[in-house]
Amino acid sequence: MSFTEDLSVFFDTGEFADTGLYNGSVSVNGIVDDEYADVFQGDGAGVSTTRQVFVYDAADITSPTVGVTFAVNSVDYIVRDIEISNKLGKLILEKV
Repeated sequence: MSFTEDLSVFFDTGEFADTGLYNGSVSVNGIVDDEYADVFQGDGAGVSTTRQVFVYDAADITSPTVGVTFAVNSVDYIVRDIEISNKLGKLILEKV
């Protein structure tokens, strides 16, 4: 028996999600988060920071592209990287 996830509750703007605007024309619901990231690691020492990400249903943006604009919560970003895993997409964002 297979299990089918219903992610709609997570992307419901009445619950957890915000609505973003991808490339000036695609409205997409998702979750804005500050994700922990290692920036440098070497010889027992490292530097870490957080980075802004937007997690969304991967079906909502067909062929996502690095370098385009993304706006959410009245903040403008540039998409710097994209991660797709199963049904979820993640935009790695840089504030403009």
